[in-house]
Amino acid sequence: MTLNTFHFAGVSSKNVTLGVPRLKEVINVATNIKTPSLTVFLDEEYGKNIDRAQEVQARVQHADLAALTLSSEIIYDPDLGRTVVAEDAEDVETWYELEAEAPDTVVHRLSPWVLRLRLDPKALQASLVDLDWVKERMRGSFRDDMYIMTSQADDHDRAIVRCRIIYEEGKTVFDHDEPEDVFLRRLESDMLHNISITGIPGISRVYMVVKQRTLVSPSGEFDRHPEWVLDTEGCALAEVMSVEGVDFTRAYSNSIIEVMDV
Repeated sequence: MTLNTFHFAGVSSKNVTLGVPRLKEVINVATNIKTPSLTVFLDEEYGKNIDRAQEVQARVQHADLAALTLSSEIIYDPDLGRTVVAEDAEDVETWYELEAEAPDTVVHRLSPWVLRLRLDPKALQASLVDLDWVKERMRGSFRDDMYIMTSQADDHDRAIVRCRIIYEEGKTVFDHDEPEDVFLRRLESDMLHNISITGIPGISRVYMVVKQRTLVSPSGEFDRHPEWVLDTEGCALAEVMSVEGVDFTRAYSNSIIEVMDV
């Protein structure tokens, strides 16, 4: 038995296990529960302001590279100072003028094949990240094996990431058992789903809901105040409790094992 709980922030719903299935999870202290979730209350300044609450939502909800990507393609683009993609021409020419003159340049070791990603500017904004952040997260995964360039930061209507393999020192061809474009295609899939850009792994969705908080006034009367609260799909109680804006005294998990660990 599940209950579809509808929320005020957009048309979204969250499945919650109820009835006998949930009772079995509690009695058996189940490790892998069917619908792990958190209910997260916020500090006062965040709970009363929808914009501040959305900031916390963005910090909590996990997004990998795939979640921010609109499309991807692999292109044979051998002229490093120019490009067959007209849309990228200005970015590539500007980059090449600067990179070719750099004392530690690796231009002579770059592959002619480009893995080109088009990211969603709105998704980047909603996740509170920019292209520079994405670039650094990707560099953290590939270090000196991949060269990554992006479109201009002041172009808010497009977000392009261009990736080229960096050949080993002294080599100018791809030294592998399979064609380079095939290798890039496999690398693309791994990159999209295994590079974490923002948020907390394990928290796949975060919904914002309005709840009433009851407080005792100085006169001794009960006052009810609306506040924004986060409901999650997925559990990571300890990590969420440490996020700025979260009231860690009012963070609740439906996983008994997780509560015991924290």
